[in-house]
Amino acid sequence: MALHRKRIRIALTALAGALSCFALLLTLRPAVSTSALSTATNSSVVKVGLIEGDTNPTSGKVNETTAFQKDYVQAISDYAGWTPEYYIDSWSNLLSRTANGDLDLLLDVSKTTERENYFNFSSQEMGTEMTCLYAPKSTALAFDDYAGFNGMKVGYELGSTILDSFQALCQR
Repeated sequence: MALHRKRIRIALTALAGALSCFALLLTLRPAVSTSALSTATNSSVVKVGLIEGDTNPTSGKVNETTAFQKDYVQAISDYAGWTPEYYIDSWSNLLSRTANGDLDLLLDVSKTTERENYFNFSSQEMGTEMTCLYAPKSTALAFDDYAGFNGMKVGYELGSTILDSFQALCQR
């Protein structure tokens, strides 16, 4: 009987960990520097910010996110007659550099009221952003047990734009 309960608990834990991923669909759009917009449209060279290089530093394999972003920019460049130049930097530096016009284009930027002061966002999304809740193996939480989530403490990255969406989801 104890083994049966343990298996049920393991199954529920696995279910909670695997299926309790909350897909908070934030629209991610390319952000174009307001000051660099005229430069980008009058020049064939467009300076694009990337947070990561072509290779994943941990695995040494192709960085799929960067590959997707480069393919996305290349498709736009082919259409618009641009030649992209890529600049790799930290996220905070890329945001600053794009806001002040050093870079023309930055991808995967969550649209916020504050950022609309500095960037022109595309009218079409380029992707979605997701986040997952992770709990210890000993958790009593289960997928779709929303009552069990009441009062739960959740840690998140300070200043994250996805946190507002998560809080709105919690209010429903």
